[in-house]
Formats: sequence, C-alpha cells, structure tokens
Amino acid sequence: MKRQKKIPERLKPIFWFYNFDSLNLEKDKVHIVKQVINYGDLKDWEWLFDTYGEKEVKNTLETMLATEIKPSTRRLLEVLLNVKLTKNAPRSLN
Repeated sequence: MKRQKKIPERLKPIFWFYNFDSLNLEKDKVHIVKQVINYGDLKDWEWLFDTYGEKEVKNTLETMLATEIKPSTRRLLEVLLNVKLTKNAPRSLN
C-alpha cells in the first residue's frame, strides 16, 4: 500500500461539505472513502485504492450504512469488490 501524504487538489470539488484543507487521511478516512466512492471518477477511485489499499477500502465500506452509498454505486461495488453493503439504520430509538 502506497501512502499518500495529502488529498490531491483535483478532488476538492467532491468535498464541498468539508473543510478540504483540514481533512486528515487517517482521521477522516470514512468521509474520504464515502465521498470518493460516491462522487469520484475512475482516476479518483484509483487514487483511493493506491492510498488505502483494497482491503482497507472494503473494510471501511462495510462499516457504513448502505444508504450512505448511492444505489448504482452500491451495485457496482458488490460486483467489482464483492462488498456487501447491507447495514441499515435503525428505524426507531427503542
């Protein structure tokens, strides 16, 4: 796994909801994976896998709620990575 030191500037538009300059590759890994998977292109996905490695990306995805990943992207991940995104949010507080 090749560790990058920072997020490439070209990815800034997909982090519109975050303070891009303060994102930390380790601390904000879940947010980074989610945004790149949902809104990145193939080159962005390549950067993600080069940065974290396939196993770490898969493990991170499997901790997310299924609804955090766009439906069409969920299906693609299931086919390409054999990732099962089945974790659902609770329907009530009880």
